[in-house]
Formats: sequence, structure tokens, C-alpha cells
Amino acid sequence: MLTDLLATLREPTRRLAGAGAAASLEVARRRSEEALMELEIALGDVRAAGGRTIQPNG
Repeated sequence: MLTDLLATLREPTRRLAGAGAAASLEVARRRSEEALMELEIALGDVRAAGGRTIQPNG
């Protein structure tokens, strides 16, 4: 999973590129976890729609 990969790369990145780069990886890891949760919620909503047509906004 992407979040696991980013967590694995954090310490090597800190050694090679510094604390700022490692912090950026941590932010990216948190955002990827949040995005995954949002996608899971959206998928649940689509499944709950039970095949009904979903109209796009606009």
C-alpha cells in the first residue's frame, strides 16, 4: 500500500535528504490515508445507491 511505502521511506529520506524531505513524506502519507478513506466512503455510497443512476453535478 502507498501509505506503507511512504512510511518505509521516511527514515532513509531523513538520512539522505534531511528532515524537511522526511516531513514532506509524512504529510504525503497522511494525505494518502485520508484520500483512501474518502474513496472508501464514496464507494460505500455508490454501493448503497443500489444501481440507481447517479447524476453528475452541474
